[in-house]
Amino acid sequence: MKPRCLGRFLRIAVLAGLTAILPAMLPAILPAILPVMAAAQSYRSEIDDRQGDSIAARGLELAITPYEQSQATVTEALLLAEQGDRSEALELLGDALREVGAAVEQRPSRLLLTYTIAYLHQQAEEFAEAYVRYAEVLREVPEHAATRANLSRVYESMGAHEWVEPLIVESLRADRPNSNYYAAQLGEYYLRMGQPRQARRTFIRALDEGKDYTARIRLGLVAAYRALPSTDLTDLYRRAQDWQEDWPEATRQAYALIVARWQGGDRKLAAQALLAWAALLARNGELNAEALAVVPEEWHGKVVVSLRLIVTDPAQAIARGSRLYYGSDLDDRATLGEMCLQLGQDKLAGGDLQTAEAYLDLGRK
Repeated sequence: MKPRCLGRFLRIAVLAGLTAILPAMLPAILPAILPVMAAAQSYRSEIDDRQGDSIAARGLELAITPYEQSQATVTEALLLAEQGDRSEALELLGDALREVGAAVEQRPSRLLLTYTIAYLHQQAEEFAEAYVRYAEVLREVPEHAATRANLSRVYESMGAHEWVEPLIVESLRADRPNSNYYAAQLGEYYLRMGQPRQARRTFIRALDEGKDYTARIRLGLVAAYRALPSTDLTDLYRRAQDWQEDWPEATRQAYALIVARWQGGDRKLAAQALLAWAALLARNGELNAEALAVVPEEWHGKVVVSLRLIVTDPAQAIARGSRLYYGSDLDDRATLGEMCLQLGQDKLAGGDLQTAEAYLDLGRK
């Protein structure tokens, strides 16, 4: 299908409400594009309110069609860019922008198209062009948080670091419903600048405000702690315990970091994290000898030895029977037992009935 034919098809698709397929197709692009689409929509609503009965007289279709056509153009352009035809995408957006013109009632479309052009330039590392387009958006809507946040990335790429932090902070304050997104961006910027303490404070503040619904801030917090080698990890362990059900990857990384810090940190905390980490992996069928490589080789505590035997030398673990748990407290025994039961179920599912029964028996002890 030729690009222009594709464009007509996509415009029909958008007008029919089929843009729901886009998040799956363009996960890297749409999170940045959608905020300005929402902002542009709000400006259109304001214009509709002011025009009142005159719009009703002309019919609703006349009021909404131009903006929906711009949405369709953006959809087509993003698909073209995703397929590698960025020049065609920019040409399509430029033509649409010229057609829109400078009329007040076309502001929503103009914002959306200009923002998308800026974003495509930014993705191609054409930062001067991106800067010009983002500046055009901000001249019309100086308070637009998503544009400020993206402009901060452009400044960072150009080495103008004095502008980066203020722009992100302004975005965070101006768009409180999406503050978690800007907090993640700010924390990640601090990490790139070698400021892990500021990053940790930013991530913790976002988590404590309870507005984060993604793993991004949690993973950022683990990265901040990782960059602070002498920091106490008790708070991270407490948080990781709360993350286990909804954020398994962040939880795994947090526990693994605490385990890796065994020698220079709190050894009791490291042992607790080790068992919690191993139990999480066992539940997901991921506990194996390769995963245990994160455990320092020089660590030879009772729990560590028992865990290594269970995972790497099941025959010896099974031969030891209940002696495997000697010296362990009740909580540790319970966790090791649960792991044996889980490994037994895995062996049973794999058809190794003899080893499965031995593991299950060991878990029941």
